Amino acid sequence: MRIIIYDGNLKPSTFVRFLSENLAKAGHTVYLAGKGKQMFVSKEKSGLRLLPVSTPGYVRGFLGFIISFLSIAFCCPSKFSFIIKLALKQRSFVGRLSEFVFISRVYSVNPDIIHIQWSTHIAVFRDIIKKGNIKFIVSFRGRMINISPFVDKKIAALYRELFPEIEGFHAVSNSILENAGLFGADKGKAKVVYPAVNDTLFYGEEVETTFKKPDSILRILSVGRQHWKKGYPVALDVCKTLKDKGINFIYTIIAGGDKEELIYDIHDLGLENNIKLVDRLPHDEVLDVYRQSHLFLLPSFEEGVANVALEAMAIGVPVISTNCGGMEELIENDKNGWIVPVRDVGSMVRAVERFIAIPEKRIYEIVSEARKTIEKNHLQSMQTKRMIELYKSI
Repeated sequence: MRIIIYDGNLKPSTFVRFLSENLAKAGHTVYLAGKGKQMFVSKEKSGLRLLPVSTPGYVRGFLGFIISFLSIAFCCPSKFSFIIKLALKQRSFVGRLSEFVFISRVYSVNPDIIHIQWSTHIAVFRDIIKKGNIKFIVSFRGRMINISPFVDKKIAALYRELFPEIEGFHAVSNSILENAGLFGADKGKAKVVYPAVNDTLFYGEEVETTFKKPDSILRILSVGRQHWKKGYPVALDVCKTLKDKGINFIYTIIAGGDKEELIYDIHDLGLENNIKLVDRLPHDEVLDVYRQSHLFLLPSFEEGVANVALEAMAIGVPVISTNCGGMEELIENDKNGWIVPVRDVGSMVRAVERFIAIPEKRIYEIVSEARKTIEKNHLQSMQTKRMIELYKSI
């Protein structure tokens, strides 16, 4: 198959990159489409092809236009007038050139599938979707479905307009699929394919060596950008209670973004010696921090199924998570981790205390069950196979 993966960025999220690469390794022709001047890895290494959304600047834009003009005139002249019409909708000269170049490239590729990774990006392809001569799949992930259409009427209207025109949907959880149905997504056209971790991460880890019982200092970890939905202020209230109870701990938060609110809360609660804020790190370095941690905390208000929790479970770090989004589809309380209500400081504190109190053998059993969950439902080899099944079904 010829597949366009549209992430909106030529340096996509880790999970989108892995999906794209794995599809290419499976023998499919994969184009990564989005904004950016350079790809995240060499095309030779990844097996992917590049499809930029725009060609910046007047000179490069004009050259791109000439090349695309000749290409589309030769490859698919029947689409020529349609592409011109789309380009003329743009207000600026450069915008018109860029639109013509991008849409021409899309039609020149002649894809079997365009897979839009973030649902709001269907706006980029509105007219092509309505034209109906290319098949589309839209992924439902976290905020784009669970939050955006409920707080932005324009996004809700966009979904209601275009979802009925889409041939297939991919949801990262059953929970998120229910929300998508409220905006016109046909659940009969949808397939739940859970997020996944790299097979090498799972099979390369030895629980016997990575899992560790806390000694004198409990090391707790959270990973995820600084955003209100991640629930970090609630986690800091948990830390305040743990400190008042005399529990010795270090809580590390790896998060990009403005941390002014967190820094203020840390000082206000007197937690300067207990909290460590770390900015974005390369993925390999983040995994090293997992291995140094005793417990992973996901205090979020909203998630699809959090990749960071999957990574913790694969490596062998016990997870405490709120019951947000699809997390109850991943974690069964007291079997492969712990689930607590959203915003419930007391329940989170009790879960941490339970972790500290239970025997090491019992924690090892929970970690082992967590890894079985990853092996059963959340390996990328399995995810790639299921995505290919979805592509073929449409």
